[in-house]
Amino acid sequence: MAGRLDVRVRCVTPPGTGAVSVLEFLGPDAPRVLAQLCPSAAAARPGLGLVRVYLAGSSCDEALLVVRSPSHLELHVHGNPLLVEEILASCALVGARTDEHMGAHTGARGSDQNLEARAIWALARCQGELGARILLDQAQGALRREIQSLLAKTGTQQDVQLEQLLERALGARLALRPAQVLLAGPVNAGKSTLFNLMVGRRRVIAHQTPGTTRDLVRESVRLGGFVIDLWDSAGLRPLDPSPVPARAIDAVERAGIRAALEFVERADLVLWLVPLGADAERVLPPGAQRGANWRVIRTHADAGEERAWPEQGISVPQRAQAAAQRVQELIAAGLQLQPTLWTQGQGVPFEDEQIRQLEGLVGEKARDARRPVLGAWLAVPAGP
Repeated sequence: MAGRLDVRVRCVTPPGTGAVSVLEFLGPDAPRVLAQLCPSAAAARPGLGLVRVYLAGSSCDEALLVVRSPSHLELHVHGNPLLVEEILASCALVGARTDEHMGAHTGARGSDQNLEARAIWALARCQGELGARILLDQAQGALRREIQSLLAKTGTQQDVQLEQLLERALGARLALRPAQVLLAGPVNAGKSTLFNLMVGRRRVIAHQTPGTTRDLVRESVRLGGFVIDLWDSAGLRPLDPSPVPARAIDAVERAGIRAALEFVERADLVLWLVPLGADAERVLPPGAQRGANWRVIRTHADAGEERAWPEQGISVPQRAQAAAQRVQELIAAGLQLQPTLWTQGQGVPFEDEQIRQLEGLVGEKARDARRPVLGAWLAVPAGP
């Protein structure tokens, strides 16, 4: 083992799986230890930047590096406990003192913080690559510069820039927070089988027995630079007692069906799974209203039947890769995910309250209100 260095490395986020884990490097030898993991960090200056993390000579993650001072560095990595453990072990191997978890030391986001600090707070909780890049730009002052530019304009020019800023903010929402996508449909429609396929592992039990899935189950799934929360749900069928004892609905399944029906109302996208040959409308249970955010997927299609439904039919058991690709495309189209919605350097409002305020400033009648409202965004100056 290497000689002991004057540096302590510790994880300052709570233990367990999460979106992001923050590792703090404290001490005069902090840059030396970090450079063993991230060679590009050797030339890092105060501020923020993206670095590549290497373990045992292999690239394992892209992380956010925050240089607060030469002896105080932070590495924001994906929140996988095994990754954190490996990084701490590598630091200990080169002579650093390590503590696994010290608890979160950063305070909650507050309105008394400047735009840049609030972007850093949001960045630590962002799950998607595109959202992280957008927030990194805002943490480096992109939104501040945008607002300053907007307030320097008047009349129609200001109107146009404000509308563009609002459009960009609305388009970026799903990059900054995971969209909620629900797999719903009648019993034995293949929801759990598709859920396991999209998640990439056997997360839930898939069985032909009606009522196998009793509750809502969530997993995060990456689609390009976006992250979605994918939900599996109980099979929907009439809640009235069944005349067939083997198919009677018990209290637990009944609660699961009600939870699924409630979630239908607030999901960003509902993928309505219907076995091939069934009537997509007739299988709707009482209380379920098919909305504009619904997409129908025909399941249980064999190779021949799948061709009969070229836009909707999937066969998970026989053509898993094709099924996953088709569902990913359907989700991206249904949510209107736009990887090109933002160009590096552009300001993007990243909080719901910011978007709400911008919506109230659109139009000629709101021109006089813009300076006091947007000026308040700049009231707390950027740090050094």
